[in-house]
This record gives sequence, C-alpha cells and structure tokens, in this order.
Amino acid sequence: MQRFYICTSRQLRRLETKSKSLIYSHFNETLNDVEVIRALGLEQRLFEDSEKRVDTNQQYTFTSYVTIRWLAV
Repeated sequence: MQRFYICTSRQLRRLETKSKSLIYSHFNETLNDVEVIRALGLEQRLFEDSEKRVDTNQQYTFTSYVTIRWLAV
C-alpha cells in the first residue's frame, strides 16, 4: 500500500505545484497588463479564469490531504 501511496503522492504534489505555478504566472501577467484589461473590459473574464485555476489547485490539494489520511488509516 505504501508503494502505491508514494507514487500517487508524488504525482499529486507535481500536479499541485504545476497548478500553483499557473496561478502565479496568470496573476503576474494580469498585473503587467492591467491597463489593457481595463480598457477592453475583460475584468470579469480574467476573474473567472483565475477562479478556475484556484479551484483546480484546491482539488489537487484536497486530494493530497485525503491520500495522507487514507495512508494513516
């Protein structure tokens, strides 16, 4: 069971880190282009895109915590 956990945990950490990196890069790009975003009225679209990225990251984080609890049982 621990072998299965190690492989799963490693992949979940990789996915979580990648999704977190995408959040930071999206935020950085948004800050750099804030004038253009406001001029084109794309605030809501970027807000929704940011929410999707955070939700994806939270799914990986939650799944990672669940696997840790699963191993403890």
